[in-house]
Amino acid sequence: MFLTLLFFVTSLSPVNATVKVDFQSFNDSIRKYKLTNPQKALDFAFEALDASYYASSSPGLAGVYAHIGEILNERGLHAAALSYFQISLETFETIPVSERNLKKVNKPPWVLINIANIYFSSPIKNYKKSKEYNLEAQENFLLYENEGDKQNGLNTVRGNLALIAIVNKNYDLALKYYLKTFESRKILDKKEDLLYSYSQLINIHLRTGNFFKANEFLKTADNLYKTLVSEKSFDNGSYIQRNYGYIYALYGAYYQSVKEYKRAIENLNKAKLILVKFPNETPSITTRLAECYIGLNDLSKAKEIAIENLKVNNLSPIEKKYNYKVLEKIYKSQNLNRELINIKDSIIKLAGFANTNKIIANFNKLETQILLSEKQSELNQNKIRYNTYLFIFIIGTTILFFSLVSIRINYNYQKERNIRLEAEQQDN
Repeated sequence: MFLTLLFFVTSLSPVNATVKVDFQSFNDSIRKYKLTNPQKALDFAFEALDASYYASSSPGLAGVYAHIGEILNERGLHAAALSYFQISLETFETIPVSERNLKKVNKPPWVLINIANIYFSSPIKNYKKSKEYNLEAQENFLLYENEGDKQNGLNTVRGNLALIAIVNKNYDLALKYYLKTFESRKILDKKEDLLYSYSQLINIHLRTGNFFKANEFLKTADNLYKTLVSEKSFDNGSYIQRNYGYIYALYGAYYQSVKEYKRAIENLNKAKLILVKFPNETPSITTRLAECYIGLNDLSKAKEIAIENLKVNNLSPIEKKYNYKVLEKIYKSQNLNRELINIKDSIIKLAGFANTNKIIANFNKLETQILLSEKQSELNQNKIRYNTYLFIFIIGTTILFFSLVSIRINYNYQKERNIRLEAEQQDN
């Protein structure tokens, strides 16, 4: 009876309870807001972590940690991002193989790719480390069972390794990576990825002076784009459109670099037209256009473009500086001293704003880190509270058990004693 009661009581313990957390829903919400509202995405992420104290490790939980890493990395908190990517890896390793989505991989390769990208593009700039993580990701992508997912992952790795090769001016190696990626993408037949491969190959051939090959890929890209545009389902705000626009932006930049300004303007205008639905891509193109018109000594056109550029909302400080420099050259050549002084004042103010923005950025980072600490502290408090309740419950259950055992022993003792007394009385 007492053992039955004990089993019933302990079966109610949270330790034995199986709590299911809908990590898929949490991850969907995080993905939804990750780019548009990172703070809201972080709130969902920490809500998921709060719930995770009552659940075992799972692929969904590892995904939450990875999402936090990505959000923090976008905010420039690279060290904090690395720590969450590391937790994601550790969480994955604690998941029983039978419960993993990817049963054969040793580590989730996309997390390794994120770590590699931090080492490549952040102020850390450790290309050796970036290469090591990319190669480790490659090893794990090779263990994928789904061939399409495997090749997409491997293509990303090759693209990253090509960028490292370009940094080291090893263009032959970069070309090998790009060609291998291109062959893979032809088999997968994902059109936007094919166009991106064309832009990669054109870039490397322009860098090495192989214009015949570059133009050959341009012609192929043009034919593919014309075919895609004729389809009813075509969306001119898609990655197909963006990647095609990149190609002409590359040509424009190349011709500007060799001072063939008319050809540069022709390609830049085409890129601008293609990328009309991509406002983040066009400012750098229009800045190049203004610089090209200065190269042609068409100062009025350059001035017109630069002034229009400076009216663009949310123009980056770098682009503002380039356009002010264009106007500075124009006013200096025309001996417009008053206008020149105004432009120099604007450049000085911009430098001051840049310093202020750095301070604000540091404060924003600090605020994010404080919020992160508060969230982590809140999670730790919840864990402590949970463990305290659990400890009290276990102690209470243990006391109850021994109390019941003690009562049972005393009961048996009294029962035996009464039997003995009755026997003694009967003997007398």
